[in-house]
Amino acid sequence: MIFRLKKVCWNSLISVFCLLLFSHGTQAKNKPSLTYTFNDNDTVPVVLSSVDINRLIVRGDKITSIDCPAGFCVVTGTTSDLSGAARLSLNLSMPFTAYVTTAHGRNFGLFITPKARPAVTSEFIGINSLKEKPSVFDKDTPYASMLTQFTEQMITWLHTGKMMDGFSLHPVDPLSTLKLKNDKPLSIVPATVFVGKHFNGIIYRVTNNSANDISLTNAQFYSRTTRSASVSTTHLSPNSVAHVFVVSGGESTL
Repeated sequence: MIFRLKKVCWNSLISVFCLLLFSHGTQAKNKPSLTYTFNDNDTVPVVLSSVDINRLIVRGDKITSIDCPAGFCVVTGTTSDLSGAARLSLNLSMPFTAYVTTAHGRNFGLFITPKARPAVTSEFIGINSLKEKPSVFDKDTPYASMLTQFTEQMITWLHTGKMMDGFSLHPVDPLSTLKLKNDKPLSIVPATVFVGKHFNGIIYRVTNNSANDISLTNAQFYSRTTRSASVSTTHLSPNSVAHVFVVSGGESTL
């Protein structure tokens, strides 16, 4: 019976659906929230779903209002959501700016780009509140362990958007790097900067512009101010991209 069913499926115009029927199903993975940092009166660029309800939350605070241009969005939950979150539905597919006000008096803008994709929770973190929390460098742990933990936090941020305590996030404007020439075999461009009290972190985007494989080592990215450097891969094929996670600042105890 199963053989006959498979044969019919292969001969039909909808064989692709039959293949799905006989293939092993895969479970959908949990989608983490997206994290953004802000100062008061900043305008934060965000991509929100145009087909789902978006959930927005400000860490340690409560959203009291979101003001959109007339007819551009529908806001709910600002008075009923016990977590302090707001729910935002977009009515148009064109970019626009909205303004957020919180119970603790925080004010910032959102430059919203709608996209037809599933919604995830967007969490906004005031830079001052992040810096007030202790970082890994405030813990009583060995120096080398602190460098390793901070590097792991930068890697986690790159993959999940989860922000670490004790640092503020400063994305590098891509427009500021467009004038860099890519005539060298390896282009190294700063992508994100994390600023803390004593130490800073930088994520560099490394692109192989050549037609040959290139080997990468941590030592290639050390300087007098570098405390730690970690490459995401030691082998970079042509036209592929890697990342380097650099920790600088503080005083070296090595």
